[in-house]
Amino acid sequence: MNTLLLKTHVLSSPVDWLGDPTFAMILIIIVGIWQSFGYNLVFFLAGLQTIPGELYEAARIDGATSIVRLFSITLPMLRAIGIMILFLAVYGSMQVFDIVQTITRGGPYFGTDVVNTYIYHQAFGDAGSQPVQPNVGFASAASLFYGIILLAFSLGQAYVFVHMRRQRAALRMN
Repeated sequence: MNTLLLKTHVLSSPVDWLGDPTFAMILIIIVGIWQSFGYNLVFFLAGLQTIPGELYEAARIDGATSIVRLFSITLPMLRAIGIMILFLAVYGSMQVFDIVQTITRGGPYFGTDVVNTYIYHQAFGDAGSQPVQPNVGFASAASLFYGIILLAFSLGQAYVFVHMRRQRAALRMN
């Protein structure tokens, strides 16, 4: 990567991508986005295929431009899919243990440590290149607290989807 960026004069000196906490975190984020990109596209494609073509035909007959059709039909009809993908992205960001552990092990200087890797390091006494004393009790308490946070987030998601379903049902009644 450095060779390409140096030859194209984007960089003036090589960058230590995994040695700098800022660049390492950016790299972890890019890998996470790349990992979930295909799934998200499939969800959006499925959502686009559920939009009735008659809506677009009626809008075209009424003289709506493509921009108006996008903001009046496509985006509102994809709202539920977008919210679902948002929740899945948040869940995915809470499950990046494998990416972080494989690429950086939480380093450099704990710059890419996430909750999952922190709990792992506490439980098994492995903090990257620096062995530490295992603290299973603390790791158990942290895991329990993290589970409670995930449960609260799941309940919030359920509430949002029930609320959206009620709104959709009310619109069908009218």
